[in-house]
Amino acid sequence: MTALVLATLIGQWLGPNCPTGSVGTPNRPATIRLLVDPPDAEVDIDDHRVQTRGRVRLLESPPLRPGKRYVYHIKARWGHVERQWQLAVEAGHTYELKIEPHAFLGVIEQDGVQNFGIDRSKLALQRERFMVNGQQITKQQACQLLENGSLEDDSHKLRLTVIGSETDRKRVLADLKGSLADLAGDFLVQAYPPDNWAVSRAGFYTAGTPTIYVQDPSGKVLHRQDDYDDGPEGLRKALEAIRKPNPNYDQSRDPDRRKPATDFATLIILGIAGILTLLGLRKGTV
Repeated sequence: MTALVLATLIGQWLGPNCPTGSVGTPNRPATIRLLVDPPDAEVDIDDHRVQTRGRVRLLESPPLRPGKRYVYHIKARWGHVERQWQLAVEAGHTYELKIEPHAFLGVIEQDGVQNFGIDRSKLALQRERFMVNGQQITKQQACQLLENGSLEDDSHKLRLTVIGSETDRKRVLADLKGSLADLAGDFLVQAYPPDNWAVSRAGFYTAGTPTIYVQDPSGKVLHRQDDYDDGPEGLRKALEAIRKPNPNYDQSRDPDRRKPATDFATLIILGIAGILTLLGLRKGTV
């Protein structure tokens, strides 16, 4: 099996910037095993072409400092199809990466975790945070809320979502805390910029100024407006219409789904029978 020393390909990336190890801590290379399918792909590592060809391509890095993570940017092409990956490596480990046109971007790291581009070494730097209704609280306060059972179950609430620029969002949120505060408590309120994944990838319309959705807990859209031209008065009218019972509601027409519905054919037969009965009665009276 042919081994290719990566230093000859990406010396500008790992050469001058590759730290030397301290005395007693020998640097060691990382080994990368590329499984290329179809095997005719052109593969680049940090924009330098891998010269070996075939389905299995074994690469070895220069000696790396133990405990430090290095990231390779890998690009493969099959004609007009191009895919990219990031592979984080450490000294002394062997990594296997499938290079396929339809294999998206997860990399199995040394500890078995499938990584989609996150620098996991920085995750530990994030401080633990606890949020309630958009406000940060301490861990002690969070524990007290859980122990006391005082957290509100909002799963039954209607969802009110505001999507728009920061200025448009702030205007609506300010009204929900101000003149519309008497209604806002019945809704779970959220606000997003148009490019936020929570709305942009979930099928929401995001081009309003702003767009305001009201949904029931199942996700069914009960109201949508794509502007705020009539301000809090217009939104109040919409929210009150959703909260209030339908004035045309007729209790006598409530269907009992346990009873079989009369089908259309039966109604026709009954109608014809009724007409014939009337005709017979009319003949009897002539």
